[in-house]
Amino acid sequence: MKKQILIYILFNIFLLQGVYPNSNKLKTMNYDKNAKNIELQFKVSKTKMIQRIEKIWNCKVLDLKSMILKFNEINKDYIIIEIELEKKNIKEDFEFNLRATSKILNRHILNLKDFKGAQLNYIINTANETKKNSEIIFEIPDKYPVLKECNKNLDNEDMRKCFSKELGKHINKNFNTTILKKMGLKKGMHKIPVYFTIDKTGKIIDIIPDNKNENERVKLEAYRVVKSIKIMTPAYNNGKFINLKLVIPIAFKID
Repeated sequence: MKKQILIYILFNIFLLQGVYPNSNKLKTMNYDKNAKNIELQFKVSKTKMIQRIEKIWNCKVLDLKSMILKFNEINKDYIIIEIELEKKNIKEDFEFNLRATSKILNRHILNLKDFKGAQLNYIINTANETKKNSEIIFEIPDKYPVLKECNKNLDNEDMRKCFSKELGKHINKNFNTTILKKMGLKKGMHKIPVYFTIDKTGKIIDIIPDNKNENERVKLEAYRVVKSIKIMTPAYNNGKFINLKLVIPIAFKID
């Protein structure tokens, strides 16, 4: 079996093109009524987009729009999703729903890269009160994490490219395909998305190899290789270091 591993690092999505910072609420940002916001461009209709989001959250979508938010006098374009939840409809895996929402945005917003991020505003109705809260779905950091192979003085776009390239090299070099030879895995392509977070100190945490149909030993190897990533400097956004959520879809081929 030849060593053939394909690495796709998706930012700004999943992005998946998926970048997700961890629960960085935008309450410190203000809506700029005078600025002209970017209009959303849908691959499908807005109505179908809303229906798909409602299916994920099992709730009513109140609004799906673009908005300019201001932070430290700097305008930034965001996608805003507003939903209304009944307490009984809130699934335990809130993070899973955020990831699923990010995937929907990535697949069906044509101009997604024009936005700094996306935020979910949600209302929770209970018998006694109504609570309002917000969560970041994804957000592009002002500065990507720095790997030792990357020049720390690169601008953010070049840092993103360097981070993606060097992370791919690390996975290709360290993913142990030798152990796969004895597993009797079926021939062809195997794909396993690995979710993880680079925390504010640069540690790799919350690693989730997410493919229920994949061999458990493959998941362990994906976990191990992602855990071994060494970060020199964590992501930076709005004047502070942040937790940055990422996904690496790893694909390898067995001949």
